Amino acid sequence: MTDRRAGAGPGRPASRTAPAPTTAAESVEAAISAATAHPDVFEVLLAGRARAAAALIDRAELTGPLAGELISVKANIDVAGVVTTGGSRALRAAPPATTDAVTLRALCAAGAIPLGHAAMTELAESAVGLGPGIANPHDARRVAGGSSTGDAAAVARGLVSLALVSDEGGSSRIPAAFCGVVGFRPSRGALSRDGLLPLSPTLDGPALIARDVATVRRAFDVLAGTPPSAPRHLTRPILALPRTYVWDGCDPHVQTSLDHLLKRLGEHFRLTEVDIPEFHHLPALREQGDFAAAETAAWARSAPLDRDLLGPLARDRLERGERLRACDYLTALRTRERLITSVDARTAGWDAVLMPTAPRLPPLFDDLSTESEKQINPHLLRTSRLANLLDRPAVTLPAPANRLVGLTLVGGRGADHRLLRLAAMVERALGSS
Repeated sequence: MTDRRAGAGPGRPASRTAPAPTTAAESVEAAISAATAHPDVFEVLLAGRARAAAALIDRAELTGPLAGELISVKANIDVAGVVTTGGSRALRAAPPATTDAVTLRALCAAGAIPLGHAAMTELAESAVGLGPGIANPHDARRVAGGSSTGDAAAVARGLVSLALVSDEGGSSRIPAAFCGVVGFRPSRGALSRDGLLPLSPTLDGPALIARDVATVRRAFDVLAGTPPSAPRHLTRPILALPRTYVWDGCDPHVQTSLDHLLKRLGEHFRLTEVDIPEFHHLPALREQGDFAAAETAAWARSAPLDRDLLGPLARDRLERGERLRACDYLTALRTRERLITSVDARTAGWDAVLMPTAPRLPPLFDDLSTESEKQINPHLLRTSRLANLLDRPAVTLPAPANRLVGLTLVGGRGADHRLLRLAAMVERALGSS
């Protein structure tokens, strides 16, 4: 049985003064109590399901590498018996999902306990996170980011330790960076998309948010279906630092925080300044093809969507997609493949490419409106969408001294496990584990 929760205004970090739970049932009850105190985080609280799973774990009838791990699930991912709203009122009359998404089934089979269907920006259109109205756990004057708004807040507030989300252009990594946690976007095709709203098959896919890299690695090992190959010893890995593009328009506060991190990383890794001219072609590629808009518009033709209930940003996305010419879309797909091949060759000798996750601090609620959100959103996505357009895994790590700022590592295509091993090394070097 599920309890639908109405949205609410900005919340505060959950209290951590209660005694530590000793059983899965106690952990679930504490989480339900905390979630009730923060009703903005979840569209649906899965209290009955969480209690039933906890009982199985406490009786040792459900075991696995994630046994007892509380998780949240983004509202564009199917949960059996719950409507997959994608954060939109326009889908609330749709029939409930009949089964869990493939990724959720795998996590639950490994012992994870789903606590709730988390709030998100409508149809994953915004990285700002204004729509859900969820306050940043570290600064309630600021947004928590998007589109995986509720999931990042749930992890940062300690309601859950892991979130199953999606990432179309930064949807996992931007809110993770704003909330001071870890966000991971796997390579396209690494995880099943079955049960994920098909808003952008070209760019979107399942992703993870967690309190630390170790939790992400355990979850990804479960979801990837095969254990990672034997790790190659990494002796002072080479981290590439682009000279231009990723730093253009970067907020001084972000720049200062990341300069400090890069200085520390230079003591443990080989940092090399590089030029990646292909980056400068990606904004025009996105404008020409607008993959997400075109593919969302195609999905909407047969979706149980009440267009009269769409918000302005989601409506704008559909209209952009409907205006896009097929020849422009197909040309952009071919251009993207050429850029992917070129960047693969250019970066072959590096272990990862470093960049800011977002070029600015989380916006203040008082500075935002629907119109300003529309203007800020492309700037927020400037660096994070590079990984999606180039089909690469990427992970954001929090700056220990400023939990509103994230540093992204972009790995090689298909080298997801290797990137996560490297991220764990960087996390230790930064002292953020």
